[in-house]
Order: sequence, then C-alpha cells, then structure tokens
Amino acid sequence: MNRSSNGNYQSRGSYGASNPSNGNYRSGDRRSDNRENYNSGGFNHSNQNRQKQLNSLDDIKNLPKPNWSSVHLKHFEKKFLHESQAAVHRPFSEVTNFLTSNNISVSGAHHVKPVLSFNELEIPKDILYKIQDLKFDRPTPIQSMCWPSLLNGNDMVGIARTGSGKTFGFILPMLIHIMNNQKYAKSFSREEIPGPVGLVVAPTRELAMQIQQVADDFGNQLGIKNIVIYGGSPKNAQLNQVRRGADIYIATPGRLIDFVKENQISLSRCTFLVLDEADRMLDMGFEPQIRKIIEQIRPDRQTAMFSATWPKEVRKLAEDFISNYCHINIGSGELAANPNIKQIVEVCQEYEKEGRLREILTQIMSQRDSKAIVFAETKKKVDMYSKIIQSLGHHCLAIHGDKKQQEREWVLNEFKRKPKSILCATDVAARGLNISDIKYVINIDYPMQTEDYVHRIGRTARNSNTGTAFTFITGENAKHVPKLIEILRGANQQVSDSLLALTRNGQGFRSNGFNRNQRPSYNNNNSDGYNQNGSSNGYKRSAAALDESSSSYDNGNDTNKRVRRNRWDDGTSNNNDTENGYRKNGNGYNDNYQLPPPPQVTQQMPTQVSPPSLLAGPGMYSSYASYY
Repeated sequence: MNRSSNGNYQSRGSYGASNPSNGNYRSGDRRSDNRENYNSGGFNHSNQNRQKQLNSLDDIKNLPKPNWSSVHLKHFEKKFLHESQAAVHRPFSEVTNFLTSNNISVSGAHHVKPVLSFNELEIPKDILYKIQDLKFDRPTPIQSMCWPSLLNGNDMVGIARTGSGKTFGFILPMLIHIMNNQKYAKSFSREEIPGPVGLVVAPTRELAMQIQQVADDFGNQLGIKNIVIYGGSPKNAQLNQVRRGADIYIATPGRLIDFVKENQISLSRCTFLVLDEADRMLDMGFEPQIRKIIEQIRPDRQTAMFSATWPKEVRKLAEDFISNYCHINIGSGELAANPNIKQIVEVCQEYEKEGRLREILTQIMSQRDSKAIVFAETKKKVDMYSKIIQSLGHHCLAIHGDKKQQEREWVLNEFKRKPKSILCATDVAARGLNISDIKYVINIDYPMQTEDYVHRIGRTARNSNTGTAFTFITGENAKHVPKLIEILRGANQQVSDSLLALTRNGQGFRSNGFNRNQRPSYNNNNSDGYNQNGSSNGYKRSAAALDESSSSYDNGNDTNKRVRRNRWDDGTSNNNDTENGYRKNGNGYNDNYQLPPPPQVTQQMPTQVSPPSLLAGPGMYSSYASYY
C-alpha cells in the first residue's frame, strides 16, 4: 500500500530460554564480562538468579496442556471473502505478471488470486474512509496476497521484509473476523477468566505498541477494542485493562505467559492467532513460550505467521502447529539489505572513530531536514557519543537499556517530532523503531551479528524512500566481514579494497587511517555521493532482553533470559574497556593520538534534553507514518 509523501505505511521491533531439545530447556550462558544489567528488569548473573531462571522455565514446562478432545468448542466463522468480479475474472496472465514483477512465490494449500485494489474486497465502509484519509492508493504486495487468503479462512505463512505492510496485512482480516463473530464473542460470561478473540504475539514491546497503533486506527472505526501487554510496565495496570475487556490482545511472549500461568488470562476463546516476526522471537529464545501459548489456544483456530526469513526453526514451528497452510513469499526470504540503501563501510582503528564521526555529522547535518541514528555497542558509548554530538551544536537524544519506558517514549516522540535531529542508541533500545524520515544511519561499532547490521541500516529508507548507512569496522570485526561482503554485493554496493584486505589479514589488520582522498562526496546531487536509500530485509534478532519480562520482571530480575550470543548487544563496557568506553583490540591503540578539533559552531549550544516527569502532548505514535 503506497503512501503519500507525508508518510509511509509500515513498520518495524526479551529474552527467553533456548530452543527445546529432547523436551528439556537449557538456559544460555553468559560471559562474566558482559555488559548491561537493565534496571527495569535486568539480567543478573548471580547463582540465585540463574536458579530463578531455571525455575521459570520449569513453570512454563509444567503449564498443563488442555485436553481439547474433551472440551466443547463453540462454533465460529472463518470465511468472509467476497471477491469482486474484477478479481474473479482476472486473467491468469495478469496474475502471473503481478507475481513475477513483485518477486512473489505462492505454495501450499488454498491458493487465491491477489487483490490489486481496495475495491476488490468487501471492506467495511468506515475502514475504507480511514484508508482514504491516510491516502493509501493500493495494497502492498504482501497485503494483496494475504488479505484474500486470510479472509478465505486459510492458515498462512507470510515471508516479507520489515516495512512491507505486514501489520495492516493481518490487522484488517482480524478486524473483519471479529466483527463477524460478535455472537461468539458475547457467548462468554463475565464470570469467566477474560481472554481475547484475536491474539497477536510480537517479540518486543516497541513492536507491540506499533501494532496497537494500527489496531487503534482501524479498530476504533468498528468499535473493536484492543489492549497491549508487555514487560517493563506494571502488571496491575495491564490487568485492569484485561478485566475491562477487549477483543484483541497484542502481547509479548513473556508477560503473556506470566498472566496465563497466573490464571489472569485464558486463551481458550482465541480463534485468530498471529505470530509476528516469528524468526526474531525464535532467535531471541522464545520458542518454549510460543509453543505453550499455542497449546493453550483451541486447535481449530485460524493461524497466521509472519517472518522476515524462513530458516529451519521457523519451518519446524509452522509444521508443528499449522496444517494445510498457504505459504506466501515476497522476495528471496534470505538475509539481504535493500539495494536502495547506500552502504559505506570504512575500515579504521578504534581511536579514529570519533574524529570520523565529527566529519560525517558536520557534512550531513548541514543539509535540510537531516535526521540520523547513531548506533553504538554499549550504553556507556551511547552516553559518551551523545554528549560529543551535542558539543557540535546538534540536537541529540540518547536511548539505551537504562532508560525507563516512559523516558523512551518521550525520547522517541521528540526524535520523531523534530525534522533535524540525531538519536544515539544501542541495538536493543532501537528495536521496533519505525520513523519514516530517517535519512542516515551511522554504525560506530559493528554489531555482534550481521543480521543486526541489516536491521540497523533498515531504520533508514522506509517503504520506497532512500537513505545512507555509514559503518566503521575494525580488525576485531574481521570474522563478520565475509558475510558483510555478501550483503554489500547482494545490494549492488561497492566493496572497498581495505575491506577485502581485512578478510585476508583478519584481526592483525591495522588501518593506516581513513583515506581522505577516496571518500565520496556528501552532495546528494553527485551521482557518486550519498543518496538516501533503503529498508531492511530479513534478520534474526539477538538475545539481549530489554523488551520482555518474566514473572519476576517487576522485582527487577529477568529470570527467563536465554542467551545465545557471546555477550550483550546493549550494556556497559566490559572489563577490558577503557574509561571512555573504547575496547582495546589486540594491537592496542595510540594513547598519544590527538583528535582533530571540533568545527566552530556559530549557533547557541543546545541544552541537555531531559524528559518530562509525565508524557505531555500527543503520544509517540500519534502520526500514521510508516506503521502499516
């Protein structure tokens, strides 16, 4: 679904146990020098908390599976597809051309023809009016395919990159499903344990909140209520919402399974289940929770699973819980970066990064409406670089694992509101971030996984916009370079000689400094310069668990955190870090190196931005840009 120039349509964003093996759940290990304890539910490495983690996993294993064969299941309807004559009589050649031009493949059961306009479906008039208000002109490819499939009552698996319109792709069929099953929904008494008819499970609270915004925008037109349930927020407030009643629950796995274990929520009445970003949830270790959640839902439900990639773990989950499903794939399903992103990778030494950052920001922020995200590896570096950026006279905000949820929302709202600003962030804190007008991404540190690199640079160039991503890479990152080169070549990006040399020389490589004579121009009118390009494709997520919680979250202990990486994606520096957050590499660094002086700033230095005690004004998701 295309949007007008004033915004885009789609998205996108924890912890868990490792994947089950022989029925036993194994908690992940952490190195002792790993970095961040989150003050809002952080993971503590003490033996006591490790034992709590194992106990929490035992609680999940011990959650009984209902004997559905002995339960009387109330009747509900699934099929609501009423195709227009144009869709019914569309020539096969036209369908084939649409599939080919959008790189769509369809397999499995229950094939249906795509819908190419909103008028080809019987959509409630109030929703059509809302679509017109948002200036959507036609469905996106994933919406064209999944709407007729889901409205026909089919189970389906949709593989499409972030930003493709998946959210509205499943929200619209869910709303129509609930609207046509009002008699079923009202058949449950108020004395019964409350629960949803439609359930969306998402990996992070940021993503859950974005999904809620779409559900609000269109559900409010039909009087269909929703609530969002996630870790990091007081349980009592969420339980009060549950008791007031809602048709749709949008939840992260940890908090949802907590409420199910406590008999605060029953999933037995759910008839429409969506697993969003399934690959990320599995990669973060949520498989035990997801399997238990699905077990609690009636087996004749309608199920939709969406994922950016199609690895064997996601295939196994689909095979175990979804039968006779329609498989819709948009693109290759492999890890890839959008070719619209101009990717510039510079090989350097650690001590060179700050000076290079100053130069890049001085040039790109001289342009009009330049909005950028700067990614750093640790919260200590985020704080340090945000102060450096502010010292250059730029409006800069910081977000990382020590920020409370209210402060995060305020920071993101400020970043969205100001057309010319910089956000300095860690990987975890930026999950689910979806702002349409970000032009630049700067990776000060290369992430722990190449999947996270693709996710980071996908923060720019949402929908069909363009963007530029700068990445600093050192000898310590040599093991990631072969995969990075694959990503660059797959997106038709230039691979520098210094990057190729790093694959040969490995961690022994030492940069001779940035070659100033080989840097491309920042002039957007120069064909060799930096366009604003891109969006992301599939990616697996890291295990750092800022965005989710187990039952002990409110006590400050993240007791169900599975760790599959060697260290946190977000946190304080390890024991080998210097005071300024720079990690020493094998060759050390030049203590006598003098950074170039910052450029002279004529404007008044901005004051340190501090969030208010209470959120003021519109919420962080008040605009429609990019959330559909």
